Amino acid sequence: MKLLFLLISILTVGLTLRLAQLNSRAIWFDEQQSVLEANGIRDSISFSVYEVFQNSNFRQEKNFANMVEANIQRDSGNGILHTGFLYYWSMLFGNSAFSVRIISVLFSVSSIVLLLFISQDLGLSKISGYISAMLFSLHHMAIMYAQEARPYAMATFFILLSATFFIKIIKARDKFSYWLLFWFGVFSSIALLVHYLTVYILLGEIVIAIVFIREVRVWRNLILGGIITALILSLWMYTGGFEGLHVMALRNSNFQKLSALDPDNTFYGQTTFKTAVGGIFQMLVNMFGMGFQDLGLRIRDILPLMLIVVALLISSKNLVVEKVQIYLGLIILMASAPIYALLLAITSHHTISFQAGYSIFSVPFVCIFMGLILEQCYRKGNTAIRILVAAYSIVIIISGFATLKPTRHGLSKTDVNMESLAKELENHYTPGDTLVIGTKEKAMLFNLYFSNPSILQKVDTQSR
Repeated sequence: MKLLFLLISILTVGLTLRLAQLNSRAIWFDEQQSVLEANGIRDSISFSVYEVFQNSNFRQEKNFANMVEANIQRDSGNGILHTGFLYYWSMLFGNSAFSVRIISVLFSVSSIVLLLFISQDLGLSKISGYISAMLFSLHHMAIMYAQEARPYAMATFFILLSATFFIKIIKARDKFSYWLLFWFGVFSSIALLVHYLTVYILLGEIVIAIVFIREVRVWRNLILGGIITALILSLWMYTGGFEGLHVMALRNSNFQKLSALDPDNTFYGQTTFKTAVGGIFQMLVNMFGMGFQDLGLRIRDILPLMLIVVALLISSKNLVVEKVQIYLGLIILMASAPIYALLLAITSHHTISFQAGYSIFSVPFVCIFMGLILEQCYRKGNTAIRILVAAYSIVIIISGFATLKPTRHGLSKTDVNMESLAKELENHYTPGDTLVIGTKEKAMLFNLYFSNPSILQKVDTQSR
């Protein structure tokens, strides 16, 4: 009963933090792309400057084929399953900020529960599992991406499901089960189709298998699961995925040119030893839950707090012998994000891959790892070590609650709430008048929220 109460408390905290501010912040650029895709509004939508059109013209764009094409144009074919889910979801519940973001909240809260099952499958103690779940419920990155209409929270859920069956296949050893390999293959492919970057977790699992697995039957099951993943993924690649990769290659080429012109840019600057090291530290600080950027601190101000993690690792070095394979496996999955980002940065010659958000899929495994460390240190450590445990816990709590700020690091403070503005324009609209809109992009966004299908509009770039 106590553990049930603890689980309810953890879920309540996680849900509350994820729902807070959900509807108060304006939909920002990346989210706008997801919503436009789900409504089939492509970059190539055909209306000209000064041409009069109506909201009904945009409503005609919402069909499955246009949704797929919009995803390829706007997101290079990445996140097609999230876009497809949002396509049907928005038909039922509309395009409001709350509606399109609540999907991520639901998947993120479900991921908290999955962490408990993964901890149990790994043979960890119940307390360690609950600590891991609490860390994830409070983790600032898990909260941030649960509040966005983007694929990250959904992809995290499915890569965790994939990891669950990966662990079950390994534990089954010589017990062959078609269902285990089937679901491993299915959930791995779904994770990839929700977000391509989940691939670094799957690559991490391959490394784990190479290091630890010697049984031929286990390898056979993993390979068969991988074949199922490849077959399902190929269905998308041949119907739109390869076209999306071509778009991605063009964008990467453009960023390479921009990085050459502005090598010190913090978003797409050139890859050097200094920027690579800085990018890795930026990812690690955020992965370990130190999200004080929302409080106005810079990475170099936050970095000393990583000494708490280092001290905890040193303190637990004598406690890991009995679970050395679990520790090393979790370290591989944690390290997969910065290593993959480094490889991308080296091959692309720019630093976009070091964006902290791209490490989100390693965050659950950081929480499991730190849950195990914190439990071991608290139970077997002295007073000084327990102070370190308390210090890390306080850091996680503060950075988690820092997400409650109305403005958030990484998002523009000048983002316009297009939903509210569209409603205001609609309320003041006089039938028969023509609403003049300054850009094609604004016209697309306004028409997501107009309920009146007969509002006459035209784009006039001189009116901006």
